[in-house]
Amino acid sequence: MKHGILYSALIIIGIGIIVGIFFFVGPAAIFANLQKIGIVGFLAFFGATLVVIALPIIGLQLILHSHNIKTKIWHTAIGQFIGNAIGFITPSLYLGGEPFKALYLGDLYKTSKSKIFSVAMFGKFQELSCLLFFVYVGTLIMIVKAEELSLPSGLWTILLIVDVGLGILVFFAIRSIIKNSPVLSNVALWIARRGIFRKRIEKIVPQIIELEEMIYQAFKHDWKTGLIAYGFSFLSILVAFLKPAVFFIFLSGGSEILPLYELAMIFTLTQILLVFHITPGCIGVFEGGQMGIFKIIGIDDGVAVAYLLIYRFVDLLTTGAGVYLAIHYGLVKFVGKRLEPLKDIQLNNGNENKPSA
Repeated sequence: MKHGILYSALIIIGIGIIVGIFFFVGPAAIFANLQKIGIVGFLAFFGATLVVIALPIIGLQLILHSHNIKTKIWHTAIGQFIGNAIGFITPSLYLGGEPFKALYLGDLYKTSKSKIFSVAMFGKFQELSCLLFFVYVGTLIMIVKAEELSLPSGLWTILLIVDVGLGILVFFAIRSIIKNSPVLSNVALWIARRGIFRKRIEKIVPQIIELEEMIYQAFKHDWKTGLIAYGFSFLSILVAFLKPAVFFIFLSGGSEILPLYELAMIFTLTQILLVFHITPGCIGVFEGGQMGIFKIIGIDDGVAVAYLLIYRFVDLLTTGAGVYLAIHYGLVKFVGKRLEPLKDIQLNNGNENKPSA
């Protein structure tokens, strides 16, 4: 009950911020810029977003097949859309949708959900490591062009803290996988020894250890295929890095291309924003932060809001499709104003009850 109230309150606050920004800037300026973009510009931006989504699907398909899980590409795509949507609308550092992906494909192909989940986590770690690489590249470009950007010192401090924090997190995750060192279970046991959720943690630790082992096996299995899949994740993040340029090319009728350092700043600070994913879909936080980013670059408020409207409408289409598929395949339901799993998300040895696909 309390969780539902908090969830609903965060949505209302986020929508309030969006409405406030819209009326502060003024509808006339916003719609004038939307007309400049036109339907072709919108479709180009939407197409770039679909490319960002599609490339990891190809990589995941390759990894699944290398593990002898012979999924069809459109089923892998459905699982990816569901996983992306659930991960996007829940504050989970991008990882909240992986169990749903495993449930969908495991039920459909009557195979171990744990195995699919470990493979999906392998793919997600590939995406996140590529994302971190481009965040570091973006940070480096921003440092080189620091005089042109004139960022507040506080923003540099936040950027440094998040870069270092994410780097440490990914380093220990990769180290634990390569050396098969059970980090998550050790951390959980450390917490339990201090009397925090002791009984609950001790009950689930064996499942965590088993899952860590399966993720390790997924990482070391068929490294050549894994490397090819990594290439698709890398290309996906590269397209995401360049995607804002599509908007500004159509806005200017092809006469203006954003400098690389401005693209780097938009991408890097946007990813920093998404770390503070405290509202569903980062509603409100994302919009307010993006307005601040564009203000630093010197982009007009009307242009910034037009960009946000197109960005969020594309989010609505892609996330809405994923949520619809999750509901359609019986993975979630609406409870009040929030989504809730229809099944207990437990990924054990593939002996789960399997409803008809």
